[in-house]
Amino acid sequence: MRDDYYGAGITALDVAATLLWTGGSTAMVTIRRHIARCLEAGAPDEAEFWLKVRNQVEALLEKEKNSNGLSH
Repeated sequence: MRDDYYGAGITALDVAATLLWTGGSTAMVTIRRHIARCLEAGAPDEAEFWLKVRNQVEALLEKEKNSNGLSH
């Protein structure tokens, strides 16, 4: 995969932040659906990008949780 980029300079972090902002709690469902579709279509590079997006969403959610005083 071309680093963490998708298309014209869009990073996995860009996509993750946008999905969380627009989709909220449905972001992970959307990402899982994209991963499955990529694998079914035989597009492992695309699936790898969506796995990176998932990792970014998880990191952003963890950061938000910790910033709200919910960490130990």
